Amino acid sequence: MKKYIYYLPCFILCCFAIPAHASHFAGGSMSYEFLGATPQGNHYRVTLVLFADCYNGEPTAIMADNPAMLAVYDGNGSLKEKDGDINCFRSETVPPFFDNPCGIIAPKNFCLLKKTFFKEYYLPVNASSYTVSYQKCCRNDKMINIANGRDFGITLHCVIPASQTNSSAVFSRYPSAVVCLNKPFQFDHSATDADGDSLSYSFGAALVGGSPDNVNVDPPLAGPYDSLAYAAPGYTARKPMEDIKIDAATGIISGTASQKGTYLVTVYCYEWRNGAVINTTTREFEFMVKECVTTYQPYAGRDTTLYAADTLQFNPSGATSYTWLNHSGFMDTTAIDAVVYFPSVGDYSYILQGTNDAGCVGTDTVHVSVLDHSWFSLPNAFSPDGNNQNDVFRPIPVADVVLNSFKIFNRKGNMVYSSNNVNSGWDGIYKGIKQDLGTYYWELEYHDNKGIGRALKGDVTLVR
Repeated sequence: MKKYIYYLPCFILCCFAIPAHASHFAGGSMSYEFLGATPQGNHYRVTLVLFADCYNGEPTAIMADNPAMLAVYDGNGSLKEKDGDINCFRSETVPPFFDNPCGIIAPKNFCLLKKTFFKEYYLPVNASSYTVSYQKCCRNDKMINIANGRDFGITLHCVIPASQTNSSAVFSRYPSAVVCLNKPFQFDHSATDADGDSLSYSFGAALVGGSPDNVNVDPPLAGPYDSLAYAAPGYTARKPMEDIKIDAATGIISGTASQKGTYLVTVYCYEWRNGAVINTTTREFEFMVKECVTTYQPYAGRDTTLYAADTLQFNPSGATSYTWLNHSGFMDTTAIDAVVYFPSVGDYSYILQGTNDAGCVGTDTVHVSVLDHSWFSLPNAFSPDGNNQNDVFRPIPVADVVLNSFKIFNRKGNMVYSSNNVNSGWDGIYKGIKQDLGTYYWELEYHDNKGIGRALKGDVTLVR
């Protein structure tokens, strides 16, 4: 399946007023890459990624994220550098699903904007580490696991160790933002490390930065940073959703979301070298839990007409496993070649639930009509106007029948059509003349599937 990311220009705000509650942040991350040693110091590129809710967020606040401000502090907390003119390198809208084998229909109330910024630094070698910090307000106000989220901003930072060169771990993918209610989900949230360091993972606290009264923290602070307060009862930094877990070794997030809403999740990735953690990279993101509608559907089979005392073998397709949900007559509800006996006349519907090799679940329904004997079905009107739609009036056989005669009469009793060909019908013309609008009468004789002779009578309306 193709994955689409739409690139947009990075807008620069010139003279917009920022709302008192500039709620829009939906997460972000910061990482760094060692580019080499130089006479000016170790050369690093810092990458700042910001996610904004562009459906519910304040548009002017989203625009005001560009340019970004970063500050660099040494290990003693002394400000070494501040730059408030770091322009957005790329802006892109993120699709709700990166993997969508089930054809889930995207929610209409979703928009996620990703902005990426780069800044290069030359940091002199010293005995202490360096902290690069970003802080701004305010967060998305739709998060149900965060207490008063709109009253707090975001802190993203990275700590560059001084005693050894290092590039931070980088998360490989952004998770699917939409999670389906009551459906098991799994996402690989692992990272890669250019230095070959061992990595481990956990959920952790999101950090506070800024407030409605201090939207643009100038300069961003060196820390320590306060953690966001999680909503009671039940939500914590290590348990951001009711049923969710992360594998410490692989970074795979899995669970089953049982309550609709938007949840803030923060993943910590720890870099291990020589038995010690030398760096921690974090990423905040949101899961929107929605009821999902899927376009995936197995095939239960064609609707079928049978006679009483017949059997029917079902042959579903389009899935790797099957279950017949209403299984009257089934000896094995999971068999793909089940044979069902129909002892009596009636209309029956069977619902098939199928699961494909991607784990998608869908349903399809097949209808079975059980007749006492075969017969003909005839419409009550036709319109011979030459548009190839309902131009011909003819009997439609329902199962096995033999047509003996089919006759049509006008209101004066004159026969205007006669045939015993089941594939033929009357086109509204008699002796080369188009007949008048109105009611015509028909008679039909046939033998049913049991060889019994039967007759039907009725009327039809000719319209143009």
